[in-house]
Amino acid sequence: GASGEWRKRSPRQGVFAIRMKRSILIVGGGIGGMTLATALGQRGIAADLLEIETTPEVGGVGILQYGNALRALRSLGLMDNCLSAGFQTDTYRYFDAMGNPLANLRLLRIADPDRPAINMLPRPALQTILTDAAQAAGAKLRYGLTLNRLDMQDDGVKVRLSDGTEALYDLVVGADGIRSAVRKLVFGELLPRFTGQGCWRVTMQRPPELDYQCMYLGV
Repeated sequence: GASGEWRKRSPRQGVFAIRMKRSILIVGGGIGGMTLATALGQRGIAADLLEIETTPEVGGVGILQYGNALRALRSLGLMDNCLSAGFQTDTYRYFDAMGNPLANLRLLRIADPDRPAINMLPRPALQTILTDAAQAAGAKLRYGLTLNRLDMQDDGVKVRLSDGTEALYDLVVGADGIRSAVRKLVFGELLPRFTGQGCWRVTMQRPPELDYQCMYLGV
């Protein structure tokens, strides 16, 4: 392997050699990349993480975390942090364009029976929680960098970073978004295509009576 330390055992023990150290590169410091870096670090694997942006700050508005997301965050010890930074509810209501009610759903609490089904929090707040967790788990975060080259070899994956440096890893993970540099290096040019659907979002103060998630359907 690329940089592993090995512990040899006799054939009687059934295993000849066990890798004691893994080298993993994660490209992309968003939700997926930071979460993976945290999960690996908590299991004793400290990953290197590249983020093309030069600072950890992110834009964006609200993030909805349903039960599956909350369950994953609970496994990392981060669910309570996210709940403290957000607003929770069990109710999802549908309305037509004029505000007439169409349906009222009560969602299941699949992450924890004592916690609401949905958490909603600002995207920057989530990024801070995940960044802190990844660093606490031992991840090395490097900003202003991405991949320029990737070669899969018998002894690992050789990469060249955008600053010209080269390294060898056991595994490279692409978590760098819709215009992924990793995807391009592996599969070639695959550009996103506009589907004809757009979305505009804005952050506003929540009225106290708005204690549910809602969807208004137009024509």
